[in-house]
Amino acid sequence: MAIGHVRYSTAGGGGTENIQPFLFHHNTGDFALAHNGNIVNADLLRNYLENKGSLFQSTSDSEVFAHLIKKEVRNHNRPRIYSIIEALNMLEGAFAFLVMTANRIYACRDKHGLRPL
Repeated sequence: MAIGHVRYSTAGGGGTENIQPFLFHHNTGDFALAHNGNIVNADLLRNYLENKGSLFQSTSDSEVFAHLIKKEVRNHNRPRIYSIIEALNMLEGAFAFLVMTANRIYACRDKHGLRPL
């Protein structure tokens, strides 16, 4: 399995640290993430996550979603799909995500369906 992304930078800057897909390592399993759209409450969520100990490697709003997933997995010790749903419910904006684990690909979009998958 694989996911890819051709990014036109609108938020977060065009530096190499923001190249997608992102790969995240976690003790519950690694995952990759590709994103299109804008998370309008990303700065607020980033501040919240940094205060809880998250360390960000990029300036992209995409990374906020990954840290929310990791926080939900860590706090609730349940299957990743439930953590993805909880993390999505915290996001505001118009966006679509692909999340790839070792054996699954999850397609996600904002609750209003403003971004196509």
